Amino acid sequence: MATDVTDSRPLYRPGARVAAAYFLDCAGRITRLLDEDLGPAIAFLGVAWANVAHLTPHVDAQPNASGAIAPVTVYRLADNLSMPYETARRYVRRLVDAGLCTRSEAGVVVPEAVLTRPDFRGLVEETWAATTALRRELQALGVALPEPAGSSSDEGRRWIARLSTAYFLSYLSYVTEALNGDPI
Repeated sequence: MATDVTDSRPLYRPGARVAAAYFLDCAGRITRLLDEDLGPAIAFLGVAWANVAHLTPHVDAQPNASGAIAPVTVYRLADNLSMPYETARRYVRRLVDAGLCTRSEAGVVVPEAVLTRPDFRGLVEETWAATTALRRELQALGVALPEPAGSSSDEGRRWIARLSTAYFLSYLSYVTEALNGDPI
């Protein structure tokens, strides 16, 4: 059965505006929090996401038997972000110098001490508020969304922040591919 593409057209532009506003809001929040330009902020999000990408919402932050977060190499980070290696390396150096990441032979990690700072906890709250606003805006446009399965617990809010990071990085990847350039 063929689908009439005109059925979704009325939601396309307003939906794209809502999604783009959410994306830009994410970018603004992380650059303000880190007090960095967009490039290092993107690298930070890439490191943070790679460190926990193997977790599932049903697993308590224990990524492996030792409980260590998975480091990401600069090569993998550059590949994940469609960013030249030298650019990723330069951004990682800035993040390490600022105390936002640590680097070892195994790769780069956002330390737990950074993620548990009060300003980062505030970021989780801001992300929760932005995501619930996004949901309301999409529903106001007539988008049928399922009811949330989780609660607004601290763990639920942390997962929303992780999913927001995944959304941001995916959106960035699409834009980068569409423009045939690097993410900056």
